[in-house]
Amino acid sequence: MCPVSRKCDVDGCALFSMMAYNNSIPKLESVSFTRPPEWTDEDRMHFLLAPFPLSTSPSPQDPKLSFWYSLILSSSKELKKPSFTEEELKTRFKWNGSLSPSCLGPVIESMERSGVITKQRDFTKSSDAGWLLWGLKMVVAKPVGWALSSYLPGDRYTGSYIITSLVKEYAEKVILKHQQIVLHKSTDLVMKAADFDTLSSELVSSDVLPLVKTSLIRDGAIVSKSTELGYNVLKICDGKRTDISEVDVGIVRIKESVKSLKEQVDSLTLRVQKLKQSARENIKDKKKAVRLLRQSKTLEGLLVKREGALDNLQTALQQIQMAETDKMIVDAYKSSVRALKSVREGLTLEGVEETLEELRETMDEGQEISAALSEGVGDSLECDDDELERDLAELLGPQQSETVTTDQGSSVEDELEAQLAALSLQQVPLSTPKVSQLAKRQTPMLA
Repeated sequence: MCPVSRKCDVDGCALFSMMAYNNSIPKLESVSFTRPPEWTDEDRMHFLLAPFPLSTSPSPQDPKLSFWYSLILSSSKELKKPSFTEEELKTRFKWNGSLSPSCLGPVIESMERSGVITKQRDFTKSSDAGWLLWGLKMVVAKPVGWALSSYLPGDRYTGSYIITSLVKEYAEKVILKHQQIVLHKSTDLVMKAADFDTLSSELVSSDVLPLVKTSLIRDGAIVSKSTELGYNVLKICDGKRTDISEVDVGIVRIKESVKSLKEQVDSLTLRVQKLKQSARENIKDKKKAVRLLRQSKTLEGLLVKREGALDNLQTALQQIQMAETDKMIVDAYKSSVRALKSVREGLTLEGVEETLEELRETMDEGQEISAALSEGVGDSLECDDDELERDLAELLGPQQSETVTTDQGSSVEDELEAQLAALSLQQVPLSTPKVSQLAKRQTPMLA
């Protein structure tokens, strides 16, 4: 199909020409990321690709601004590219193989103004200045610069922009991976910068790693220092920012020496084995065999020295690690002592003895009270036997009082039972004793 000119009137935008396209779904470009549903809508894409009106600035609620804002973030995360330039975005978002968005400038400015992205030059400088100065620059200096840029002519920034949240996400993953392999903080948290880069490359690409390290340095998660050894030393901070000391540099030197000696030992061992094997193969050539054996003996002597030095350095490294463990144990003991003292605060031997004595007295008093209660109150109500006999004689009358006798060894109860058994109706007086009228009213009548 030949090129044709199409008119697109979107929000008063000027006319622009574009290449004709077929009705099929537009082909995906070489840059692979998930396209939004609008990507297949012709009319919608005409609107989204068109520039913003020159008369007004887009508001945060503008649908076109929101569309590109979201697509830039999502595609950058999917592509694992936390940095971009405006030209790179135009290539990334090329539609139908030929049309690039003409509205990315205001979108990028809005993202920078909101703090979602920052210029790479500012991002790198902020690692030296720290978050505080960077924040002041973003809050105070940036708005003033944007206001002046609208009135004063200047060159348009064409460098890279950094998505700070995405870089921070990668930085957290990198530092977590390093912390997971730490066994001894005194020796494993400090290393060559090249070793840090090697392990980090498993998570981020080589072009993203400098941004990650910049973010970690700015956050105080790592510190770096150049040394006279010809390489940089990097230290992972354990909770708080700490500078690299001479001890840290010495530990790195020991670790690098151990690594170098291991390589030398492996190489010497292999050479000795090859020389001995060559001597066996040339056993008929005595002169050559002796020469080969002499070389192997020389290398064996050197191998013994290297192995001795390696053992000494490994022992020194182990001693440093053991010292860290010993310090941790002593600190734990000190914490235990402080905890015990806090729990036993106000508790003395004299106080314990006084408390135990009071407890014994209280228990003895309780036993005495229990014994007193167990005696009961029946003994206080006992009556005299002679008095009971007199009362019984009055009840029986004068005829029976003389005939009823009791044994000296019988109890009062037995005596009463015997006397009551001797009672009969004939022995009861027929006449009713005279009592007062009041007593008659109060005493129940006998049937």
